[in-house]
Amino acid sequence: MSLRGRLEGYITLHAYSQLWIYSYSHRKFTYAPDIDETKRVAQKAVAELGKMYGTRYRYGTGPEIICE
Repeated sequence: MSLRGRLEGYITLHAYSQLWIYSYSHRKFTYAPDIDETKRVAQKAVAELGKMYGTRYRYGTGPEIICE
């Protein structure tokens, strides 16, 4: 099944490490055109997860949060 033309977004949720990773992850300081909206949604999502489960997710692109 092809997702071409139907996929609007993609995140990777790593529960063990508590990471919320979003595009782009191929190079540091490279961001999707809608990065402001993506960050806003991620910030809200991890805040809600924290309220519900007491978790402390970090969010960002792969290079931002893995290669600190």
